[in-house]
Amino acid sequence: MKELIPPIDAPSGVFVDGNELTGIKGTIVDSKWLNNVQDATRSMQSEILTLLTAAGIDANTEQSNQLMSALNVRYLQSDNALSELKNLDKSAAAVKNLGLEEVAFLDEILHRQGNLYEIFIAGAGAQADSRKNLGLKSAAVCDVGTGTWQIPDMSSQGVTYTAGGGIQYFSNGLMRQWGTSGAIGGSCNSIDITFPVPFPNGIHHARTFDAGNPDASINLCMIGVTSKAGMKIWGVASISAAGPSLAPLNSGKGTLWEAWGN
Repeated sequence: MKELIPPIDAPSGVFVDGNELTGIKGTIVDSKWLNNVQDATRSMQSEILTLLTAAGIDANTEQSNQLMSALNVRYLQSDNALSELKNLDKSAAAVKNLGLEEVAFLDEILHRQGNLYEIFIAGAGAQADSRKNLGLKSAAVCDVGTGTWQIPDMSSQGVTYTAGGGIQYFSNGLMRQWGTSGAIGGSCNSIDITFPVPFPNGIHHARTFDAGNPDASINLCMIGVTSKAGMKIWGVASISAAGPSLAPLNSGKGTLWEAWGN
């Protein structure tokens, strides 16, 4: 914008009318002063047109409120509660500049202390889109466990050895336990086995097999009543490879056992 133009070159600095009766001469308007007026007028028009252009308004000689409209577009108004910022998609920048990032509640901003709560309340669609944008696959929504579509808990797998036996854990919840029975009092006698760890739901399968003999013979035993906590083993007979021959199970013999369950 042009600087303030100098006043008219006259003794009083203002325009006066001439008066032949009193001999007062009228102010002479020269080209210098008129050019100053023209430059100042054009400079002011240029400033105003720049503001209209910035506001997206074309000059219209039929309207007399365009300058006010441009100011309303470009500047905040006290009674609009900052709605101009939202309309111009400047909400996020304004919140940051005001230092309100952690406390402002704006729909398009995730709160730093909100722990993604905004995505949660937006519903399943927004949650799925967020996982997709982060490159997370279906495992991101699976629980840890032993059921269908559950992620195995690796800490629940492995083998624990006990005196004369052990326990093996599998990722699907299955358990295998094994051990050696005490001495059985011969055929038609039984011994109770207590599992090192009770099966949570029950036994699927159990068996006995020979505990090993120095001679060529096999001790036969069978499984009786079972429960989550243990089972009963019955002594049956002894088979010798020589012959072969079947004989009663000698007293004092034991057997190996194995049980599967979950």
